[in-house]
Amino acid sequence: MLWGSKSISSYESGALSEVRFVMFNGCSTGVYHSSFGNLVDQAINKGVTCAVGWNNTINISMSDVWTR
Repeated sequence: MLWGSKSISSYESGALSEVRFVMFNGCSTGVYHSSFGNLVDQAINKGVTCAVGWNNTINISMSDVWTR
């Protein structure tokens, strides 16, 4: 998959309004970048009700706890 093939920012405003919860279950998935923003904010901007990401490393056992 190419870098620009799929991105949350390419969705129209409100396109994800029926999505109640998204968890980006991986290290640094909530980190903000000055050019790109972050996955959590992009999901909320496209209509997701609640989104979670991580600003640091998350180990597998803690990831499993959050997934459950």
